[in-house]
Amino acid sequence: MSSKDRIQRLRETNRRNIIKVASQIVKTSGLNALSMRKIADKIDYTAPMIYSYFPDKDALIGELTRTGFLALKNRILLARNVSEEPIFQIEAMWMAYWRFAFEEKELYQAMFGVEMPAGKIPTGIITLQVLFSEVIIKLNSDAEKPDENTYLSFYRYWSAIHGLIAINLICQNISEQDNSFLLKRIINDVGKAISGV
Repeated sequence: MSSKDRIQRLRETNRRNIIKVASQIVKTSGLNALSMRKIADKIDYTAPMIYSYFPDKDALIGELTRTGFLALKNRILLARNVSEEPIFQIEAMWMAYWRFAFEEKELYQAMFGVEMPAGKIPTGIITLQVLFSEVIIKLNSDAEKPDENTYLSFYRYWSAIHGLIAINLICQNISEQDNSFLLKRIINDVGKAISGV
């Protein structure tokens, strides 16, 4: 292996370490606790060395959200494969989304936070639209009046479920039983509205 290859491999390893430590800080202490200096201290790098990989904190947060969307996408894909029936697929997919939101609460808030730049939809959200829309189209195929705008159907689901997640993040007093009931009810009711049942 040439020295150039070794240097490149070392850079990739350093970058992964930075992202890993940043993820740990966000998960344990929240997004506001993240700083380049804190990362540098945890992995015995200098702050300027961290800046050689990420020009600023926003760039690092962008990378964290990108990897977060990738992890969420993979969970949703696994959930979709539990059944061939669209009604069961859509429920499993939204349940996977829900679990991700609470298992990765701080990351979820970074991914879908109000601090996202206005007018710019992250690629990860577009990927989610596509994944869910593939199943929504199947739900619509049996309807008397198929929904002409599949993405609007995605937004119906997403706004209701994301809203319930946001309420839970703010008012942490809703029981697990009530959440489960509400979540399944939302998925069922929106599914019925979409398919015209």
